Amino acid sequence: MLTLKFGGTSMGNAKRILNSVAIMEGRAQIDRISVVVSAVSGVSNALQEAIDGAVAGNLQTKAIDEIRKTHREICDEIRASVVGFDSTSVMNEIEENLVELSKLLGGIATFGECPNSIHCRVMGMGELCCVPIVNAILHAKNQNVLVLDSRKFIFATGEQKEGDIDYARTSAALESYRDGAEMNGARILLFAGFVCAWSKRSGEKTTMGLLGRNGSDFSASIVAYALGSKKCEFWTDVDGIFTADPRVVPNAILVKDMTYEEAMELSFFGSKVLHPKTLAPLASKGIEAWSLNSHNPSARGTRIGKGPFESEKHVGPVRGISCLKSTALISVSGSGMKGKTGIASRIFAAVSRAQISVLLITKSGGKSKRRAKSRIRA
Repeated sequence: MLTLKFGGTSMGNAKRILNSVAIMEGRAQIDRISVVVSAVSGVSNALQEAIDGAVAGNLQTKAIDEIRKTHREICDEIRASVVGFDSTSVMNEIEENLVELSKLLGGIATFGECPNSIHCRVMGMGELCCVPIVNAILHAKNQNVLVLDSRKFIFATGEQKEGDIDYARTSAALESYRDGAEMNGARILLFAGFVCAWSKRSGEKTTMGLLGRNGSDFSASIVAYALGSKKCEFWTDVDGIFTADPRVVPNAILVKDMTYEEAMELSFFGSKVLHPKTLAPLASKGIEAWSLNSHNPSARGTRIGKGPFESEKHVGPVRGISCLKSTALISVSGSGMKGKTGIASRIFAAVSRAQISVLLITKSGGKSKRRAKSRIRA
């Protein structure tokens, strides 16, 4: 089993979707694959703007029409180039989601608020609308594909908008689709990224939840973990991971290989590498992660794994340079802190209530005063 994830740029328009499907077909000739897709590029932002507009009391008919138009134009273009692609059936399936979206946004506009449960249902619409398009293309190309609804197979608890994965329950749900299992007839398993089945506590009745920041990447690593994949490929619009941001440093160099720990540290401090929460389940099972370019599939890409790697013999000890933007340094000091307990706890509680991520904290102590410094994401 191989797991492939295609981001929004890989789903950006009809041509890019068809290029991504060609990659799926090629990989499916090698092994069974599980595929996770994001929303069409721009749709998730449009959904968030629709929520904001609805909270302000404005009806979002125009926003829904634009989302419908985006998907219809993609379907029309694909129909013109792919024999057997049933655009009418696909748009009917997408329309069901848009009808629900209209009702949800109407409710938000009426009450002037968007509870977490409604937020999740709205923000997950992009991925749910993209899956029918990819599924129909694969069927038109006579691929043996099976859609598995992430809202029935990926389980999470905790915060509804950024759930904590219940790996045991998720693995049990996908057990029958692993290689060698009784129900493994499908060559391609297709999942919507970002969305999941959520409950406050494990074992309770579920409703729709989300996986938070980098949710579709996280979806792919969860699927790879649960299905026992050999490797997990993340297809974006760049050739891999570079020593610095190529947009800032034009002569940045592609990194061929890096360890899980190196990738996690670079990501934590601002590099556009896979998020640490995405890498954690892969690292726990030794599943290699590959950063690849769907616009240039012949490029080698970057491998993230346990190491050591042969390529390390030809490079220096520094893997890359990262930069964190929109950060603030807060210094808390004073004689009144001497001998006081729980100062750090109170600081962390305050920033937690504001949903701010503390990136670094340093503490110095002396006879006269204590100083705590926290580098905080603004």
